Amino acid sequence: ILSNIGSSDLSDPGDAFTLTFSEKMNGSVFGTIDVLDPDGTTALISCGTTVSCTWNGAVTVLTVVMTQPLANTGGTTPGLQQPATITVLAGFADQAGNAPDLPGSADLLIDFV
Repeated sequence: ILSNIGSSDLSDPGDAFTLTFSEKMNGSVFGTIDVLDPDGTTALISCGTTVSCTWNGAVTVLTVVMTQPLANTGGTTPGLQQPATITVLAGFADQAGNAPDLPGSADLLIDFV
């Protein structure tokens, strides 16, 4: 996680995290990231809508910065708590058009402080 402003959950404008990919991606900044926290809270992080998404120069690291409070549902504790697990990445692909292989990834957690 790059920053966690305000509350201890991942929901405040200015909160930020990065996703690192093993190969060069297509550079889309309009995908979505579905996440699930340990108590069952879910959230849809939408690049270009609720967050700002930018790529590094190599197009392998996506930086996600909350621009609006993150809406979330379910769970027993309000807010998206850590560690949050990425369950779906939609709209992101590598240069050949292949979607990220979430089941084959060893690192799907977003930890924040």
